Amino acid sequence: MEDPSYWQECKRLIGQLPENITVNYMGEIPNQDLPPVFAKAHIFALPTKGENFGHAIFEALSFGKPVLISDQTPWRQLESEKVGWDLSLNGTEKFKDVLEQVLGWDQKEYNVWSENAFNFAKKRVDKDKMVEEYRKLFA
Repeated sequence: MEDPSYWQECKRLIGQLPENITVNYMGEIPNQDLPPVFAKAHIFALPTKGENFGHAIFEALSFGKPVLISDQTPWRQLESEKVGWDLSLNGTEKFKDVLEQVLGWDQKEYNVWSENAFNFAKKRVDKDKMVEEYRKLFA
């Protein structure tokens, strides 16, 4: 809750959702507690206004979860890889379309996207490069 006024706006919007949509704010979740949280999800949605790297996005991909994010992160061209979507925040129609698409998946289609997400993250893990990037980030 870095920005209380933003959270108030979120709560207002959550209150306007239809009854068939549930939002559960879970707060910050320690890394060791993430596996069961991700196990319950089919996709990871983060329509953020900006991320330098997007650690949560990478974590979701590494758990085999397709991601639905904004185009304000370094994670781009996701749909062409069948690992997720990076959409403009201008309007909600495309986000709605993606959610409808995902709801229409059968298990076979979900498995394709899930496996692609996992492999996408796995290919991008270059330990030496990540160590160097973290050194730059925290220097």
